[in-house]
Amino acid sequence: MTDSLEALQTALQFHHRGEHARAALLLRQFLARNARHPDALHLLGLCLHAQGDSVEALKQIREAIAIKPSEPVFHTNAGAVAVALGEIKTGIECYRRAIEFDPAYSDAYNNLGVALEGVGLLEEAATVLRRAIALRPDGASARVNLGNVLRALGETDKAVEQYRRAIKIAPDLPEAHNNLGNALLASRLYAAAIESFDRALALRPSYSEAYCNRARVLAIRGDSELALESFERAIAIRPDPRYRLAHAGLLPVIPRSGRQMREWRERFVGAIAALLAENFRVPESPVDSPVMAFYLAYQGENDRDVMVLLSQFFRQAYPSLQWTAPHCAGRLSKARAPRIRVGLFSSYLWNHAVAWTIRGLLEQLPRDRFEIVLFSVRQPKGVIVPEIHAVADNVVELRRSLDEARAAIADACLDVLIFADIGMEGLSYALAHARLAPVQCVTWGHPVTTGISTVDYYISSDLAEPADADAQYSERLVRLAGVQTCYRRPVFPADRSLPPAPDLPVGATLYLCPQSLFKIHPDMDGPLSEILRRDSNGILLIFEGLDRIITDRLRDRWRTPFGDVMDRVRFIPRVSVERFLGIIASADVLLDTWPFGSGNTSYQGFAAGVPIVTLPGKYMRGRAVLTHYLHMGFTDCVADTPEGYVDIAVRLGTEPDFHQRMTSLIRERCHVLFDDERVGADLVRFLLEVTA
Repeated sequence: MTDSLEALQTALQFHHRGEHARAALLLRQFLARNARHPDALHLLGLCLHAQGDSVEALKQIREAIAIKPSEPVFHTNAGAVAVALGEIKTGIECYRRAIEFDPAYSDAYNNLGVALEGVGLLEEAATVLRRAIALRPDGASARVNLGNVLRALGETDKAVEQYRRAIKIAPDLPEAHNNLGNALLASRLYAAAIESFDRALALRPSYSEAYCNRARVLAIRGDSELALESFERAIAIRPDPRYRLAHAGLLPVIPRSGRQMREWRERFVGAIAALLAENFRVPESPVDSPVMAFYLAYQGENDRDVMVLLSQFFRQAYPSLQWTAPHCAGRLSKARAPRIRVGLFSSYLWNHAVAWTIRGLLEQLPRDRFEIVLFSVRQPKGVIVPEIHAVADNVVELRRSLDEARAAIADACLDVLIFADIGMEGLSYALAHARLAPVQCVTWGHPVTTGISTVDYYISSDLAEPADADAQYSERLVRLAGVQTCYRRPVFPADRSLPPAPDLPVGATLYLCPQSLFKIHPDMDGPLSEILRRDSNGILLIFEGLDRIITDRLRDRWRTPFGDVMDRVRFIPRVSVERFLGIIASADVLLDTWPFGSGNTSYQGFAAGVPIVTLPGKYMRGRAVLTHYLHMGFTDCVADTPEGYVDIAVRLGTEPDFHQRMTSLIRERCHVLFDDERVGADLVRFLLEVTA
């Protein structure tokens, strides 16, 4: 039997049934008598690959190609095995040869498109995948892969369209539903994303990737316990390092209580330390890391030690982070340029608070002494703020690719690299672990230490920092004079009306807390409810979260402490920047959050002449409003206890004379907060000093 083609057919049947070991045994017996049979060699390679022996598999398929070099299927499968071995460029060469022998071979185009995506050639990948679809319009796989590429290009809406077309062709294809869920997640359509992941899991209950993706959505929505359960189910199916890291790095968005917040924080630190101790590695880009460290800053603790621990873990888990630009490693001679070349990186140079707070500082750098290069992530639905664009000598828009971003920044041969923020998204955090300029700094875009050894300086404000602030930073702390930045005074719209809110009483006193919901620490719940109890005419206005579930979680947390005054809390819809400014101006009292306070909204509130009640925290991130009052020369609205915070808020809401006096002082003196050239001059001195 082993000498006949019947044996080859039987081996093929075993392979199709997943009985790869039986098929391989039969094929070896066949090849013992038919050593140069290309189909048998090729099939043996596929069986070995299915059993995990990809090195030997590639050897067998290459022997088949040597005998029958014009067979496109052999080249395509050789490419697939090479890619599985991490030899993506070899795989690309194999796919291209398959296409040379059969220009109408859609599977080769499909696989080539996936491989090109793997090396970052996204535009070419999209072109190749569209060719695969043109050759086989009823093929669902190529549409799923094209959707993946479009999503990587930031064209999420087009990606969704491709996934939906794939589902129409093959409604029982789990990958199509899973990847549609990822695209919906990127569009912040969280409920729809969960529906897609649930459909993928209904089709394939052992689909670990769908469990992990489902958990990611639940985590973002604040369903921490359900997310934990979903991560654990993914790990039980397949203990992928990515799943284990996501499980370890989970934190609640809206904690139920201060106690729960502390418990999750302890769990986070312990889990990351345990992974560090086991020499853990993650086989994916650090840009896509699922660790939710962003929320640590809002818990009111000194984050220095945990951020140092996290950076040490990242360097171990993602070895690719260890990278040095040629001009920093001495491999590239760099002539002294007539101007100091300063680069600024941020993913938020569009219509975002980071852009508004960094703009004035950049404008303060004299162009005869500094050359400014901006690096920002390409935004499909937004553009860089024109005023920031205008101040730069060069603007480089990047994709969310670590290799591409590092290469682009290194090519600029910077003297100084300033990160406007680190820790709000994955690319800035990953880039900061490289040495891309001789001097690397970070500003207060995300006002917490990075813990990263390759970030040399933390640029802050002297008045905003407490006396013992140096111990809170892994970087060398730079205390600039003046206010925190050179902020341009905002222009308020003529329309200052509130958006529709149910049963908003005419003439009510409006206490507005215009912060993201995750800034509202559980310790604030009692004082906020007490303000309403002491002012029976008061209404507390809060902006809704990015997702209804986030809003509902805060609402549920407040039901007990607010009790009988919960009916005087109004959650109002998120609005445009112009409407947001109008709402701030229409408030009677602005309530600062603690221990993480306001930043951008402090400037906006004072520009509108609205009193802000604040309870300064122990760290710079909770002291912006205090700093502004100190610059204006009065601190009547600065509390030193939660009880004092309530007293001041109620006085502002119920005592017209006190409110009028505070409003008048703010309007008379708030000009000192805007266009402050002292901070810019101090930044210039610092940059000249560190580049001397």
